[in-house]
Amino acid sequence: FFFSFHAQGMRRALGNAAVSVLRAADPPSKARLVQDAWRALPELKLLPFDPNVRFERPEMPARPATPKLVSPKEMPSHKSAGVSLPVYLVHSLAHIEINALDMYCDTVLQGFSHESSLPDEFFTDFFGVAVDESRHMSWLMQRLEELEAPYGTIPGHRALWDHALNTRDDLLARVGIVPLVQEARGLDAGPKLVEKLRSCNDHVSASIVQQIVEEEVNHVSTGLRWFHYFCNEKNLSPVEHFQMLVNRHLPGGLPRPYNHAARLKAGMTPEWYDRGAEE
Repeated sequence: FFFSFHAQGMRRALGNAAVSVLRAADPPSKARLVQDAWRALPELKLLPFDPNVRFERPEMPARPATPKLVSPKEMPSHKSAGVSLPVYLVHSLAHIEINALDMYCDTVLQGFSHESSLPDEFFTDFFGVAVDESRHMSWLMQRLEELEAPYGTIPGHRALWDHALNTRDDLLARVGIVPLVQEARGLDAGPKLVEKLRSCNDHVSASIVQQIVEEEVNHVSTGLRWFHYFCNEKNLSPVEHFQMLVNRHLPGGLPRPYNHAARLKAGMTPEWYDRGAEE
């Protein structure tokens, strides 16, 4: 997984790093790879970049031997898994974050196959989000160690990668579904998770989750900005196209309740997600 950043263009370096993250099974290795690449970014020589370059994208990212991956229906409750509620919640979030890290690295690679050459900011924006996810993952995994229940103690569900597979060949859909649905849903659920952890007297975990939720407002904002960009490319109405994607990928609609304040802070007004607001 080692590669030189010297004599490479910025995009090529980020593409190499993204491939290495997806091929690394060990979560700490994933975090180190993405963070090392990000730290090296200011020193890169910005050489001319060949727009025809392509990177091999693994269909599934490498994963550690544990946790066992199961369907959502097979996921045990915290009681049947024999762990405390804080351990169960923190483990679930760590599993989400490792998938998010891989998904954003895959999104960076997806940008190389776009029909038109994308601005450099696309690659740095989404790689920067991957860096955030790697830090979040590391915080949560460290907390699991402190709780004496390392990552892999309980199963993780495998459905999280489904949205990556379903949007693998459609960058507009990827940018709509991952930041604007999955991340925005995290904004909705975050405050309740914080309260649950506090009610269990786990204030350390609660503080970590609170910090993650605050930082992920920017992820939704980044997704919104690029969703507008791609819709403008195709002469599409952003709100109407987003709602079409929701109908296609989430037939049951977006679950309530919504964290209107956090979504608004990210620039996502109710017309995007709350059909009742239109009536």
